[in-house]
Amino acid sequence: MEKHRVIVNNKKAYHEYQILDTYSCGIVLTGAEVKSIKDQGASFNDSYVLFDRGRVVIKNLHIPLNKFDHEASKYNPTKDRFLKLRKTEIRKIQKNIEQKGLTVIPIKLVDEGGWLKVHISVAKGKKLYDKRVDDKIKTLDREMIIF
Repeated sequence: MEKHRVIVNNKKAYHEYQILDTYSCGIVLTGAEVKSIKDQGASFNDSYVLFDRGRVVIKNLHIPLNKFDHEASKYNPTKDRFLKLRKTEIRKIQKNIEQKGLTVIPIKLVDEGGWLKVHISVAKGKKLYDKRVDDKIKTLDREMIIF
């Protein structure tokens, strides 16, 4: 039985965006970065996904420095990291984001049986009134559970 452990969850994304499609993809990391993620975690603050010459790149994913890394002076915690997706998936995502108002955002970072996977999502930005409706539904659900 394979264990799936969520290391980082982008809670802000669920509040700011309406999630349409979700994809699971691998991420290119060094050994020290993998150790650092498993020990200390990572941060999705202000991170986003771009397409660069047929490749998928995640920008501003903050991975802290591993305390046992020997090349600490050269390390950049927010460098661009490549994501591994099939070409058909890349084309499908690119078609989706060509529509007005759609973007690709990272949702969560998961340890799937030793492999680190990033779940990315095609999403549409919510308006203020959409956020208010969601908050109202959440409070009503909470009140129903209490009584």
